[in-house]
Amino acid sequence: MANPNIVTATSIEAKVETFLLKTQGSQSRFDNPVDSGKVFKINTIVACNVSDFDRTLRIFLARPSGGFIANITQDFPLPKQTTFTVISSDTPIYLMENMRVQSRANVNNTVRLTISYEEIS
Repeated sequence: MANPNIVTATSIEAKVETFLLKTQGSQSRFDNPVDSGKVFKINTIVACNVSDFDRTLRIFLARPSGGFIANITQDFPLPKQTTFTVISSDTPIYLMENMRVQSRANVNNTVRLTISYEEIS
């Protein structure tokens, strides 16, 4: 596992992923596998509560093998019908090889997560 040197990158692609969160376990819809040869620069993570009730949100970094790395949010209160910027372009994070963003809400299909990022290789 060797993360690419971003100074010598030959490709930077803008990408967006969006999905509704589940409660069972932690969703991992955003992975950077071992030996991908890529680094993901996460510019924004936006959470939107699409329900008429308050919800909570957890987002954290982990290893695909299940090893916890760090919380981004833990049991963050998200009022009904609101949108919250969890990470913005003025404070981006890098997702190295063998890392993933995992997330969950306290009620199925009530929080939509949108991740805007750059795939650097």
